[in-house]
Amino acid sequence: MALGFGRGKDEDVVALIGAKKYGRAIEVLKAQLQKRGPNPTLRMQLADVLILAGKTSEAAALLLPLADQYARDGFAAKAISVLKKVQKVDPSRRDVEGRLARLIEEKQREAVVLPPAGSRIEIGIEEIGMEPPPGGPLISPAAFADPPAYERARAVARNRANPS
Repeated sequence: MALGFGRGKDEDVVALIGAKKYGRAIEVLKAQLQKRGPNPTLRMQLADVLILAGKTSEAAALLLPLADQYARDGFAAKAISVLKKVQKVDPSRRDVEGRLARLIEEKQREAVVLPPAGSRIEIGIEEIGMEPPPGGPLISPAAFADPPAYERARAVARNRANPS
């Protein structure tokens, strides 16, 4: 939850939260944000305290730009986590579902590794006893994980394609 960044006893955010003095904790965190700039950790802490104080719409208004910042900075998983928090505290927000769907789709696209442009994807068929297709023999994708096996498979493919 929120950490105490304050200087004195009144400024200790954790103690204020423990004493359920959410209003004061919110004031302290807002002052720290003004002093330090848009720090993502402080913004998340402030949103957490706002949620504890029952100010869910204000927390959502703080969390949505934070999720956008994480997404822009390439932290899709963090952005998704923040959006799920918004969805939990304010399930009536339909815009969150659309944002989540876009981020999840983007993250899945990033997970798919495509070969470089102009290269050929080769799939091994030699292991199951089939004849190579007219375009030449294919190589198993498993061979890519083992460079020596890949080189041996490429040599076999070259020999079959260009018998001497």
